[in-house]
Amino acid sequence: KPSESAASDAAAASRLEAKGMSKEQIAQLRAEHGPKAIDAVDAMVKQGVEPRVAVDALELAKRAGIGPDLIELVNSGRLDNLKGLRNFVAALSAEVADGAHGKLEEFKEAATRATAGHDVSLGGRKLSTGDPKSGNADVIDFTDHEALQMKVISSADDRAIGSNLDKAVAQLKGSHKERPPVGYTKIAKAIIENPRNRLFAADRATILEALRLHMSNIDSRERMTIRVQNHIGTFDFASSEVSP
Repeated sequence: KPSESAASDAAAASRLEAKGMSKEQIAQLRAEHGPKAIDAVDAMVKQGVEPRVAVDALELAKRAGIGPDLIELVNSGRLDNLKGLRNFVAALSAEVADGAHGKLEEFKEAATRATAGHDVSLGGRKLSTGDPKSGNADVIDFTDHEALQMKVISSADDRAIGSNLDKAVAQLKGSHKERPPVGYTKIAKAIIENPRNRLFAADRATILEALRLHMSNIDSRERMTIRVQNHIGTFDFASSEVSP
């Protein structure tokens, strides 16, 4: 209802004023990012983020072309660890400026899952005994209990699928000081974005052949899913398929 929305906006603005933002800064925030930005900054501030840092996150997101999507994700209440969001968006923005899309794809993955009603994290947090949600991965889905390490393949060389997924598998195994939450399904995901890569429009059988040929860090005993997304679809492979 409009009256309830206005009341919520006013309450959020009042809390931001109490945290040191001026009426002029709040008005500028609303003008540049829309009324929902007030709630997004308020949500971040509630989790201990400084108002200027929260606003900076929105500025960086706007620069990267994901401003409204970031605001929607924050306001969904589904994203964990808002304290680390500004740094993630800064890295994403820098990548996009350089023509890379790794962090952007991680963001899209988390946003899609949050839209479906799942609780998610971008990057997670250090594994801690007694905290079942603790652990690191590019994207963590607390609802489906999945931890994803993601790689975007921009190379035209189909061998790149092996090196990229080998690294993702190593990360999921904890080889790079990143350990996913205990008991979560581990997913190593590759997105093939280069049309000149022969796997860009390949079918499942062709992709499986490439995985068997080029991956070297997969053990059939490891409970892990290898996921490959290309122009025609998304294909899942059990580790036992890739390394029979």
